[in-house]
Amino acid sequence: MAQPSGRPSLWHWVTHVRKTFRLLGSLVADRRVPFIRKVLFFLFVIVFGVVLIIPDSIIIAAIALGANVAAPLVGIPIGVIDVALLATVLYGLLNFFPH
Repeated sequence: MAQPSGRPSLWHWVTHVRKTFRLLGSLVADRRVPFIRKVLFFLFVIVFGVVLIIPDSIIIAAIALGANVAAPLVGIPIGVIDVALLATVLYGLLNFFPH
């Protein structure tokens, strides 16, 4: 049995993409999965794919632009948006820990 190398080969990535699309096709055909979960799964796959392709500097610029647009709409100062996001994430993490 051959030892796996530290880096996946190009063929591994090609088959991985094919397997991902097969999984997405099976998900669409499965009637047991609710529609909203299908949509959320597709969105996550698309977002993670885009994040892997686009350089970090463009992503950071888009987040900064989004924060500058969203902060006045939500009604919080731009300097407090990181604290508000942290509080939201911490509140969500409370569901994972027992009382």
